[in-house]
Amino acid sequence: MKTVSQRAVAYFISAHGLGHAARAAAVMDAVHAIQPDVRFEIFSTVPRWFFDDCLSGPFTCHTLQTDVGLVQHSPLEENLPATIEALEAFYPLDEKQLQVNADKLRGLGCRLVICDIAPLGIAVAHQAGLPSLLVENFTWDWIYAGYSDYLSGLKPHINYLEALFAQADYHVQTEPVCAVGSPDLVVPPIGRLPRTPADEVRQRLGVPAGKQLVVITLGGTATSAEYFQPGDLSDEIFLVIPGNSDQIEQTGSIVRLPVRSNIYHPDLVRAADVVIGKAGYSTLAEVYLADVPFGFVSRSDFREAPVLEAFTRRHLRSLSVSPAALADGSWAPLVPAMAALPAAGADRVNGAESTSAFILEVLSR
Repeated sequence: MKTVSQRAVAYFISAHGLGHAARAAAVMDAVHAIQPDVRFEIFSTVPRWFFDDCLSGPFTCHTLQTDVGLVQHSPLEENLPATIEALEAFYPLDEKQLQVNADKLRGLGCRLVICDIAPLGIAVAHQAGLPSLLVENFTWDWIYAGYSDYLSGLKPHINYLEALFAQADYHVQTEPVCAVGSPDLVVPPIGRLPRTPADEVRQRLGVPAGKQLVVITLGGTATSAEYFQPGDLSDEIFLVIPGNSDQIEQTGSIVRLPVRSNIYHPDLVRAADVVIGKAGYSTLAEVYLADVPFGFVSRSDFREAPVLEAFTRRHLRSLSVSPAALADGSWAPLVPAMAALPAAGADRVNGAESTSAFILEVLSR
């Protein structure tokens, strides 16, 4: 018979990209660093391998759709008609399924339900009589409210989700915060920590001495040729592209990695001289913590983008790279200016530390 942990915590995680999973993994890893016996019961459609690579403490994955998020045409473009169709199929939440999942949480001995930003977890926690904790820098109702051309189809879901998110018993907001509220705690950006020294990572990649390691990333998703071209690289650049191949491939000074590779992504970020990519939450947080120059590609039509961009310009060593420059290769001449940006000169604080302490304090109540 399976032993039920006396410190079991359910974690409902949005599978919209891998950013929410990366933030949740950073929090879980920080909890395990303090209390290794806490067992996380993860509810999401994020693949298990992602958490295998991130977590050293005990966890179990339960495959479950926890929200809708946004249906994407591509990593940089969303499909609103398809999103509305998916929302209408998912909400309102089915009462029978809420009860099934509430019974499951009680059977697992869960004492707390954490949600990043999956509202299903809040509803299940309420059904199970368990406290819920929302971790967010935005909520889906706030995101949907930014699409004025689609408000007639989105408004019922905005109202429903706003009420559901408000039911959370505890609330942590993580910088950069999109809609300032009245949370229990506001923390700096939450990111996964690197594990391997930068020199060792560069050696494993085969970066020659004196070359600048440039990493181009679209936030953990496949980096296809449609959105990125290497262009004419100078002799000083060694380029690594995660998610650009089914296996590790090297052509000259270009290394293409699969979405899951033997190089932990936060290690790759810290080893880089420059990171270029979509200004999504997890990339921003990991680049911020590593204090690496960032060529950020902003999504002008996404409501979160101006908030992330403002934080990036204020707190990161950064320059803007247009989607067109990323696509046609004209980003390459910008690398020397990015690499020359001065370091922050101060240690960065990971919001995972104070978030994990808050979680353990809630568990002790």
